Amino acid sequence: MSRVPKRARTKEEQYSMFPDKGTTKSGYVNPRDQEVIRNTRKAGTGRGLWIYELKCRKCGHHYGANGNYIHSRKCPKCQGGQPGPSL
Repeated sequence: MSRVPKRARTKEEQYSMFPDKGTTKSGYVNPRDQEVIRNTRKAGTGRGLWIYELKCRKCGHHYGANGNYIHSRKCPKCQGGQPGPSL
């Protein structure tokens, strides 16, 4: 019986406590119309977390967010969301 070799993990995957579910990929849009622009490569507030740049697709505001909150973020400018970490 032969084994299928595992895919090599990226450094980000190796050091992350949280598996990637696609919400941190550039272009992902959450249910509140906030789009992920990029990973800033700045450390977030938790172990293994990064700060991501998000953009509101309604008003165009750019702001920072921890990777674990991207799916639920609201725009701080037009939706009353909390201000995010600095970019």
